[in-house]
Parts: sequence; C-alpha cells; structure tokens
Amino acid sequence: MDKEKSGGIAQIAKEELTSLKIGRACCKRAFLAGIIRGAGNFYVDHEGFGVKVALPSAELIAKCAGLVKNLVGNEPEVIM
Repeated sequence: MDKEKSGGIAQIAKEELTSLKIGRACCKRAFLAGIIRGAGNFYVDHEGFGVKVALPSAELIAKCAGLVKNLVGNEPEVIM
C-alpha cells in the first residue's frame, strides 16, 4: 500500500486497530493493556485512582470505551 495514498503509517495503524474484531475477554484485556501501555497512564489523586488514555481517533476511543464497558459493566468517562 502506498503511504501517500493511504494517509501514512498512522492512518494504517488506526484502521487496523479499529477494524479488529475482539471476542474473548482475555483478548479484550490484552488490547486495552496495549493501548494503556502505549498511550495512557495510571494515576492516584484525592478522588481515588484511574487510567487516562489520550488517543487521536474518535473511532479508537469509542472502541476502547466499548471494551471497558463490556469487561467491567460500567461506562467509562470519555472526554474529547
């Protein structure tokens, strides 16, 4: 695939990540662990603890939020 026609490596990676069909819970956890490791951090503050992830793609944010909801049953807070 020609890099200039496809929008570059970042575009290819985004398309691959958002098109993945992830079925098993262990695979969902592994996917989210990779996202957090690459684009996130764990924090502790006066309100408790959590994870923050900064992603450049609304589609990828939606995919990750859906996986979190599916795994833990709670809707994550999404700020764009």
